[in-house]
Formats: sequence, C-alpha cells, structure tokens
Amino acid sequence: MTKPLSSEQMHKYSALWNKFGDNPFKFNEAEKILKISENHLLVTLHRLKMKGWLTTEKDEKRPKKSLYFLVSPNDAVKVISK
Repeated sequence: MTKPLSSEQMHKYSALWNKFGDNPFKFNEAEKILKISENHLLVTLHRLKMKGWLTTEKDEKRPKKSLYFLVSPNDAVKVISK
C-alpha cells in the first residue's frame, strides 16, 4: 500500500524517478543523484520503501547488495486515491 510522501521525500523520489524511471539502480547511483550522505540516503530509501514507493531485490552479482526499483508515480497515486 502506498502512502503520501512529505514534500522533501517527494523531491528526492522525483529526482530518482527522472534519472532511473522504472529501471533498477544501485545505492551508489542514488547517492550520486541525490548528493546526500550515506546515512541520510539509507534513511531516505528506507522511508520510500516503508511508504510503498520503492521496492528492493538482492543483486544476483553481489549478494550482499540490493537493487532498488521505484514504483511508478501513476501506480502510487492510484493506490493513494482509493
């Protein structure tokens, strides 16, 4: 279930969506886009995931790492509006 984001979270989500869309991305790629500290990025990604705007999968090539996937804005808003 998708929950509304704060304006700060929406700004960060939008920056990631504009760069990656529905393509997977890695932590270090998100760090380059958002230009925030590692700890702040961990919190940001966790909040996006908890609110249903982000999903993760284990990276098959690097099992200790994750791949991140954004939920499309259209899908997220449809769920919120119900």
